[in-house]
Amino acid sequence: MMEGLLQYLSGYYQLYVEENVEKLMNLMMAQGIVCYKIRREGDRMYFRMNRRNYKRLAFCLNACSCTVHIVNERGLPVIVSRYAKRPGVIAGILLFAVILWFSSHIIWDIRITGNKTVPDSEIEESLRELGCRTGAFIPFLDFYWLCNEFLIGNPDISWISVNMKGNVAYVELRESQKRAELEDKSFPANLVARYSGIIQGCYVYEGRSAVKTGEAVHEGQLLISGVYDSKTRGSRLVHADGEVWAQVTRTVTVEVPMEQERKVYTGRSVSEKNIKIFEKTINLFANGRKINGLYDIIENERRIVLFDAVELPVFLHETRYDEYTMEQWELTEAEAASRAEAEMADLIAKEFAGADILSRQTSAGMDNSGEIPIYRIACEIVCVENIAQERPIYIRQ
Repeated sequence: MMEGLLQYLSGYYQLYVEENVEKLMNLMMAQGIVCYKIRREGDRMYFRMNRRNYKRLAFCLNACSCTVHIVNERGLPVIVSRYAKRPGVIAGILLFAVILWFSSHIIWDIRITGNKTVPDSEIEESLRELGCRTGAFIPFLDFYWLCNEFLIGNPDISWISVNMKGNVAYVELRESQKRAELEDKSFPANLVARYSGIIQGCYVYEGRSAVKTGEAVHEGQLLISGVYDSKTRGSRLVHADGEVWAQVTRTVTVEVPMEQERKVYTGRSVSEKNIKIFEKTINLFANGRKINGLYDIIENERRIVLFDAVELPVFLHETRYDEYTMEQWELTEAEAASRAEAEMADLIAKEFAGADILSRQTSAGMDNSGEIPIYRIACEIVCVENIAQERPIYIRQ
């Protein structure tokens, strides 16, 4: 393979002779003139010869009284001589070589792994401020400095590494373990009842209990006091802390109006297309004026990939605007009931997340008393939950 490459770089002739073939070959060997790829077809002898040996062939041809015929000439010198009078082609080749070398030292893409709560866009913005972005010249980047500066400016990240593989910057990071936000307990406070109920258990972490198990309490009643009375030290105020679990009965309601609005698409659509190369966006065209009314925005971005393997730093981006109008729509009772049941399930999951539900009783039906009919679901829930609610103690000066 290497020998063939050298032959191509130096250039060679494809030749043949028809008479005195043996005599010519013997004389070429005696003169040290090398030929290769020799084959015979009838009376003709075909062979290849480099340009330097071809210049020495004239003596042998005269001595043998034979003629050599050139089939073709190949190699790099032929290409150079062919385009020597076309400087634009040569300049294009050189420019392509420069671009190819330069692009091999540029970041084409940034891929981020390890983040769960911090979005990619926030990480990319921080990296961009430090010079690490698509289109950045790799030799100019100090990745050790970059990682240190990134950690200083992003306390939510505990560790980061940026490694180059080809033209892709692989960013691996680990998020900090966030501590639970500490409640401000610097001021004195009582714990009072959020709902009326029957006490099932009282757990005091700070302060003095004001209720007992089995006792009925009403909304707003004192549960854990933040006031300590001492005969020796007098009164002392603290921030009461604890849990008071009670059996409560609560009613939650969901209402769904029978008249709703819904989207109706007009069929009119406007799209804009642009091409993004590194950080530069080039607008291509838009197929019409932008819609002035209501519309949905649908964005689609696609990376250009060569041969299903080489991902280029080039993206085709399309933004489409689909026009719609709003029209009045009247629900059937079955549709309203289905919506109300779904909303009620979500509400219960949210409102009673930490509670132990003992029973529930549901009533549902139409309410036509108002201007717009309503489908209403009411659910009476008996549960055990923590009813303690903080209330500050205000001291008169």
